[in-house]
Amino acid sequence: MGGGVAAMDAWRRQSRVDVKARQPARGGGPLLGPDPRGGDHRIRERRDGQRLVSKDRPRLQTTAAPLDACSCLVAQRIYCYTTQVMVDASPLIYLAKLDALDVFGLAGHVPLITPEVERETARPGLAYRFPDALMIAEALRDGVLVRTELSEQERTVASQLGAEAGGLDAGESEVLAAAGARELPVLLHERRAIRMARSLGLETWSPVRLLIEGTPDRELSRTRVLEFARMVQMRFEDVEALVRRIEGTT
Repeated sequence: MGGGVAAMDAWRRQSRVDVKARQPARGGGPLLGPDPRGGDHRIRERRDGQRLVSKDRPRLQTTAAPLDACSCLVAQRIYCYTTQVMVDASPLIYLAKLDALDVFGLAGHVPLITPEVERETARPGLAYRFPDALMIAEALRDGVLVRTELSEQERTVASQLGAEAGGLDAGESEVLAAAGARELPVLLHERRAIRMARSLGLETWSPVRLLIEGTPDRELSRTRVLEFARMVQMRFEDVEALVRRIEGTT
C-alpha cells in the first residue's frame, strides 16, 4: 500500500504547484482556469463585485458586462454551491435503481465518471439484464453525468492502489486516484473503499447524503432513503436515525 499512497502524495504536491502557477495575477487579463468538464478542480464560486471567482481554486469564469439583478440571483443560486464529485460504480447503480440520478444537479454537484466506472455500469450489453445500466448510459449521453479521463499520473496511482490495496476493484482505484490528485470529494458505498479513502485523507460522501440534499420534496426524499435502506439491508436503528434526519427532528 505504501507505494500507492506515496505516489498519490507526490502527485498532490505537484498538483498544488500547478494550480498556483495557473492562477492569474491580480487585476490582470481574463480569468482563465481548467475546463470544468475536465473535472480538474472543485468549483466553489461566490459573488465578488461583477465577477464570479473561485473561493479556493483558480479563477474559472468572468463576466465582462455588469449583471442585472436577475442574473445576480441566478449566479448566487447556481455557482455558490457547485462542487465536482468523483462517483464510484456502487452508489451510481443504487441511485439509478431509485430513479434518482437527478439528485446531483438538484444538489448543485457535478458528478464525474471515470472510464472504468462507466464500463462497470453502462457498457453495451448490460441494459439487456439491468435496466439501471440504460438509465446511466442515457444520463451520460445527456450530460447529467460527466465523463472524465484520467491523466497519466492518475492512471499510475490507480494501478498502484489496485495492486497494493487488497479488495479494491479497478473502478474504485480510478475514483480514489482521481479524487486524491484533484482534491475532490468522492461518492462511495463499499466499506473497503471508504476505509481506503479516509486513510488517504479524502472527503467521502454517501448516497444517503445525496438523496437528502438533492430531493427537495420531503416525502419523496423519505421514500427514496427508505428504499435505499431496504436495498442495502440497513440496520433498523440506522433507518430510524435517517428518518429523524429527514424529518429534521435531530
